[in-house]
Amino acid sequence: MQEQDFRIFEAQGVLQRVWRHDYPPTWQVFLGPIVTASTCLLRLAQFLLGAIAVLMVLLTIVGVVGITLDKGFDIGYIVVLGIVLVVAAGLVGLIMLLQRGVRAAEQQARGKPRRTMVVTPENVVAYERGKTRAIYFAHIAQMRLRVKANTTTTTTFSTSVGPDGSVTSTPMTTTTPAAPSIWLDLTYRNGEQGIWKISLLPQDTIAQTILDAFTRYRLDHGY
Repeated sequence: MQEQDFRIFEAQGVLQRVWRHDYPPTWQVFLGPIVTASTCLLRLAQFLLGAIAVLMVLLTIVGVVGITLDKGFDIGYIVVLGIVLVVAAGLVGLIMLLQRGVRAAEQQARGKPRRTMVVTPENVVAYERGKTRAIYFAHIAQMRLRVKANTTTTTTFSTSVGPDGSVTSTPMTTTTPAAPSIWLDLTYRNGEQGIWKISLLPQDTIAQTILDAFTRYRLDHGY
């Protein structure tokens, strides 16, 4: 077996042990959330249907209060309120069915490998979207942390009406700090350069964990 193939095989073995919950305490494991696109869509549908159901219930309450205050019982109006209430009840039932779908999607997702990063005393192994990658401390000459500050820009418009009735819209832009991008610059012993990107959260903790493990490896092996 070639060295590259052996590395992939070894990295996959590390991941399999983590997913079986059979790994030594010296390994530090970071797992991504169990979230799928279908789960997000189902939860969004639940939220929207729930908001509509609440709105319908509030409209029904307002209608009943209005009938009571007016002391008038318009049959047509009451029928409409009844229909609204029935539709709201149907939406609640649909939300409950969607919840079953969410649970089924989550159970299915649990059967699939999650985004994973494992820091061992000798290497770092990561899995994401069906791809496995690894770095071996024995092959690294230097490892350096790099942090890039990010910002989020929001534009709002202020509308004013002039004396002549003309409407003027003035843009206002605000910039706020966002989560920074963190990665590791790698220098291999053969002179090649590389980058190790960290997609899991918390990025700063994972990066520091990798640096600490690399430092301990160098000290233990007299580098």
